[in-house]
Amino acid sequence: MANNPSNHTSNTSNKNSRGRLRLFYSDWGLYFRNTALVSAGIRNGTGVLCYRNCILTALLHQPLFVNWLMLHLLNHGSDRSEDSEKCFVCLLGRLVDEYWTPYPSIQLEAILSRLWEECSQFWDTHSTNQQDCIEFLTRLISQIDNSTYTGDIQHIFQNVFKYRSTCQTCQHTKYSEKDHSWVLGASPPEQRLGSLEDCIQEYMKPEEIAGYHCGNCDSNSTLHREMFIKDAPEVLVIQITRFKVSESGESSKVTAEVQFAEDLDLTERLLPQARSSGDTLRYQLTSVIVHRGATIKEGHYMSYVKGPRGTWTCLNDDFSCEADINVILGYQDDNNVPYVLIYNRLPLFRGSHGAINDDPATAGNYPIAGRIGRPLQANVNETLSNERGISKRIITPGQPQTQQGEKATVEVDDSTNDLIEVLRSSNTGLFGSPDSIFRWEVQPAKVDIEITMGGKVFRGAVQGLFESGQKRPRPDDSGELAQRKEVV
Repeated sequence: MANNPSNHTSNTSNKNSRGRLRLFYSDWGLYFRNTALVSAGIRNGTGVLCYRNCILTALLHQPLFVNWLMLHLLNHGSDRSEDSEKCFVCLLGRLVDEYWTPYPSIQLEAILSRLWEECSQFWDTHSTNQQDCIEFLTRLISQIDNSTYTGDIQHIFQNVFKYRSTCQTCQHTKYSEKDHSWVLGASPPEQRLGSLEDCIQEYMKPEEIAGYHCGNCDSNSTLHREMFIKDAPEVLVIQITRFKVSESGESSKVTAEVQFAEDLDLTERLLPQARSSGDTLRYQLTSVIVHRGATIKEGHYMSYVKGPRGTWTCLNDDFSCEADINVILGYQDDNNVPYVLIYNRLPLFRGSHGAINDDPATAGNYPIAGRIGRPLQANVNETLSNERGISKRIITPGQPQTQQGEKATVEVDDSTNDLIEVLRSSNTGLFGSPDSIFRWEVQPAKVDIEITMGGKVFRGAVQGLFESGQKRPRPDDSGELAQRKEVV
């Protein structure tokens, strides 16, 4: 395990405070909450992949990050172009869609295999040695950040710190340049039991710097430096210090118990100006990564994750079982210690412009929110029943695909009985989830059309919002058409 690794971000933030990332939907959408989804583990094929598995499963349980990946895939990866096939973020988006399906996915292993190959750009994926999960996480986030150039990932994961320095001779105070990190450290206090807040305070405690020359009073003095959070991430990753180095240079595992809760309030760690303005900084726990083992040189990682319905699951590679949050919060010993804690910032944004509602009328004001549509309104079971018909079925990312060349009858205008023939594309395996279609309700969609009139063929495309609806009964709904309704 690493102790305060080099996890500084590759890009710098804007000079002005970035504020909250008011993503259109930073909570789990209705599809996730209303569908019988399972938090599943990931197979450890080589026996040394637990450090990757725990990070990946933890990230797959961060709703804002999941929503962001799905939006990126919708905007950039739905056409399966050469660029999207090479896009690292699109690959993660496809992983999200394959992972969160109510049915076993036959594509998940193939996507994971390709993901590990792509990770070789920034990680030694062929090493058989024990690796640190937090180092892998910071490299992974940096790779995503470098692949998008939008600043969104910085809003989601990046901590921005600022330092207040005071000369102890003349009391002149100044604020220094910002510092950036994907991870917030937490150092267990020595000789006593500490809470998570105590550990963060210990990590951010003031320091005295001797031999400082003050330009204000032109004297050699001692500098008192304090650390504050300037910009806080939406998804907060906390690394608890779990190893120390003795004076002789030998390293050992820190097994000190750290008390943590589902709710975390870091308002006191904000800049004084922010606190005086009434800003708060509150979080809610979503994932816990535990290190099992007596030393830092060997052991095993496992994760506890909070699912879309609020239930907790223990994921030990591909083994999974239900977990009690009270047990997770209370069970620690020398061989089982929490190492990484992941929290989501409150309040969660579920509506337009950061409003907290479930039925927004317009998209949010942040750039990546502009293309997200209204969340599902219908009960999933009801939607399932409706979707067995042939009505208004247009090609959209996530719609189950069939063999190339198969035709599907599509009703374009409810006011007429005219039907057109739409050639369904052959992107089999793009998502592979039979019910992933319901995740994209009222999302921007495109359908290619072909209309035959006598000896002429007209081809084109229709763009709009994907909607579901039950087709009106027709007297000729029989034979091949009736069979097709059963398949759809």
